Amino acid sequence: MENLPFTTIDYVILGVLLLSAIFAWGRGFVRELLSLVAWAGAALTTIYGFSAAKPYAYDILVVPVFADVVLALVLFIASFLLFSFIARAIAGRVKESKLKPIDRGLGLFFGLVRGYVVVSLVYLLTVWVISEKVPPEWFARSTLIPFVGFGAGLLTDLVPDAEEEAGEEALQKAKEQALDAFTMAKFLRIFTDPDPKSADTENESGYNRQERGAMERLIENHQ
Repeated sequence: MENLPFTTIDYVILGVLLLSAIFAWGRGFVRELLSLVAWAGAALTTIYGFSAAKPYAYDILVVPVFADVVLALVLFIASFLLFSFIARAIAGRVKESKLKPIDRGLGLFFGLVRGYVVVSLVYLLTVWVISEKVPPEWFARSTLIPFVGFGAGLLTDLVPDAEEEAGEEALQKAKEQALDAFTMAKFLRIFTDPDPKSADTENESGYNRQERGAMERLIENHQ
């Protein structure tokens, strides 16, 4: 263990992998796979059935926005319950057969893969949020982060370049909007704080480079 100095984040990663593997082992590979099929089937049913069912929903519900929301929920929930019922029936037959040990073994493997994908996605989100040249100490000292980073790299390779660029632009825009909102809140708090000492403390701390850039964007947008 001394050669592998695990940190808190390492234990969190192991916990996610372990829980996902145990959960999938208990349910079995067939049921886990069919559960994904049920979610995908419900989503596709909602997408393709929405336009066809919209006129009927508008006849029943007068408010268009409310009708759209209710229709989407009804389509998704109804189709998901139907697909889930079919999935449970098939998975139940597999568990009662001689294939049960194989089903559980494949389920264990499936759970590990799913957990790995989850932590890799969280890694991508964390790297984007941090966006620092020098990562935090808890991040840099992690033993398993390079392993997770490899999986994150595989996931990004699956995304087409055009879609990846569009996603990065959308994420960057969302990050700038969040920073703008934070900066505006800080700016207003300084000038509306009834406690002079509090305002002095804020003024002493000043703005960092990102906050100054956010303030410049806010001023430009309101000119």
